[in-house]
Amino acid sequence: FDLDGTLIDSTKGIHRCVREVLAKRGYRSFDEEFLSKSIGVHPIDAIFQRTVKKGEVETCVKEFKQMYARTLAQDVILLDGAKETLDALIEDSYKIAVYTLKMKNHALKVLNHFSIKVDGILAGDEIGEDKSSGKGLRELLEGLNSRAATSVIVGDQWSDISAGKKAGMKTVGVLSGMGSFEELNRFEPDYLIGSISDLTTIL
Repeated sequence: FDLDGTLIDSTKGIHRCVREVLAKRGYRSFDEEFLSKSIGVHPIDAIFQRTVKKGEVETCVKEFKQMYARTLAQDVILLDGAKETLDALIEDSYKIAVYTLKMKNHALKVLNHFSIKVDGILAGDEIGEDKSSGKGLRELLEGLNSRAATSVIVGDQWSDISAGKKAGMKTVGVLSGMGSFEELNRFEPDYLIGSISDLTTIL
C-alpha cells in the first residue's frame, strides 16, 4: 500500500510545515497545488527547490523534517475504511506492506498512531527520488518472500501504478487522494476503485 492519499491524508500537516519553514525566511507564498500533487510522487525537496534559493534548500528540508516529525500526528487523518479494510485482509492471511516516500521514522509514527500493523515497509530514505521505477517494490517483495505475480500495489498516484507495473505486480488505483481519474487511467491500472473500502470486492 501507498500511504498518503491511500490509507491516510496528511496534506494539511505537510502544507503547514512547509509554510512555516518558508515564512521564517520571508517567503510568503508557494505553489500549493504543486505541493499537493507532489505528495507520494516527489520527495519534499521538490517544493523547496521550486521556491527558495539553491543554497537554502538543504536547510529547509532539514527543518521541515524536524518540524514534521514533532507535529505530524496533529493533522493526519485515517481515510474512511482504511483500518477496516486492512483488518479484513489480515484476517484473510494477506501480507500487508507499505511503500511510501515518507521518511521511515515518519511513516512508522503514523502507523503506530493508528495502530496499523504491517509485515514490511519501504520508505523514502530507502526508495530515493524515483518511486515510480519499481526497484523499491522488488526489494520490498524480496524481503517479504512474496512473488510479484501474486502481489498487488494499491495507490492514489501514477507513480504507484508505474512502479507496480515495472515490478510485475497487479495494480489498483484508488481515487481517494490527489491522483485524478484521468492521470491514473492513463497508466492503465488493472483496477480503479473509488475508495480503499472497495478493495475487498476485487481481491
